[in-house]
Amino acid sequence: MLTIADLNRIINLPSISLDINQDRVKNVIDFRDEAIHFVDNLKIFTVDFINNLNAIFSYWYMLQKNPWIKDKCVVGLMGAYNAGKSTLLNYLLGTDLPTGINPVTAVATYIAYGAENKHYTVDNEGNLKLIPEDLKSRLSHEETNGFNLRKIISHTVLYNQSQLLKKISFLDTPGITADNKYDYETTADAAGKCDIVLWAVRIKAGAITEFEIDFIKKFLEGKKLYVVITHADKSPNPEKVRQTVLKQLSDANIECVDSFFFGERTTRLVDVKEQLVRISEVLHKESEQFQTCQPQEQLNKYMASVQTDLENRINDVTGEKQRVGTQCRQYENHVGEVKALLSNNTEALRRSINNLSDTINTRCKVVRWCTGGTDGTFTQLRNHRDSLVNNYNSLVNSISQLDIEQLVLYGKAVSCLSHLTDDLDHLVASRNKCVELIKKSNKLLK
Repeated sequence: MLTIADLNRIINLPSISLDINQDRVKNVIDFRDEAIHFVDNLKIFTVDFINNLNAIFSYWYMLQKNPWIKDKCVVGLMGAYNAGKSTLLNYLLGTDLPTGINPVTAVATYIAYGAENKHYTVDNEGNLKLIPEDLKSRLSHEETNGFNLRKIISHTVLYNQSQLLKKISFLDTPGITADNKYDYETTADAAGKCDIVLWAVRIKAGAITEFEIDFIKKFLEGKKLYVVITHADKSPNPEKVRQTVLKQLSDANIECVDSFFFGERTTRLVDVKEQLVRISEVLHKESEQFQTCQPQEQLNKYMASVQTDLENRINDVTGEKQRVGTQCRQYENHVGEVKALLSNNTEALRRSINNLSDTINTRCKVVRWCTGGTDGTFTQLRNHRDSLVNNYNSLVNSISQLDIEQLVLYGKAVSCLSHLTDDLDHLVASRNKCVELIKKSNKLLK
């Protein structure tokens, strides 16, 4: 059993420095803050979009801290307790993962290619530590006596020289069960890091449980799923169990790409070596076809989406600005026409008033001149009066032609045009900033 002294040894193991360019990491983190702040301030994207954008940077950073999965297809080994996941890996790769008749795997373990067969732990702060030889096989449920190893270990990393690991990293996980939330959570977390999953079903179970089906539907959507019927050498009819499992998955609308048998000894119904070769060939083919998830490409995709959205908004605002501008010109023409009419009629009224004043001042000094005589002064006054009345009526008519509603709309249109101009300037500046960020990211997230 692992003693308190053993646990303290694990905690106090010296950290191994990874070859990480810390200046580059800092630059990426600074860039992340700049990019997230920029997109968030646009106020046009959802929280999920921003969280997904942030996840790209987190994934990039995770790859720097976990080089054993960088540019690799990660194949997860999952299933119920005692389904034979670790045993399968030991046969496939020649590893020495702990196995037993009781639940064994205590923490997730990456198996990656390495020139030397070394086993490391990664603590919850991301520190890499070499496991002493005498502790390698003891990091299991059987040895912990109920202690939750995940309190001090995030996962372990086992390097192996198998050629199958050139383009693949395996991820061995604890078995899942309804009564152990820690193993369930560990496997659920591992599910997000897998590209392909081998789901192990113990032959004696006879079927896959509803609990397992629920887990697959909840955490493995979009993942390529393969089923391995384990301990198949201990059954007189392994094919019946396989067909039962495949039907269960089909009924649950879960796609299974292919299925295999695995046992520790060859029988008339199960050729262990042949099945292992099949599994290796299928995984090798998957790794050849697999496109590694590149944070740079993902980031460019998201930033291109931001740029496209900004371009569309620029086009929309430009079109709206043109429409409102046309309205403004129409209102301006109407106001201009009425203004000219008012000006002309006002000027005519002014002249009529001046003419009347002039006649009175120069021609009516003697009252009798206004009522008689031969110079026609009275007639002139009457004509000026008529002219004054006509010009007044024309002025009133021109005032009535002024559409107050259009005048109000004109004022609103002018205000709207001003806001649209400001919005357009902001969008163009944001679009240019987005282009600048994309260029900048190409230099950072390589």
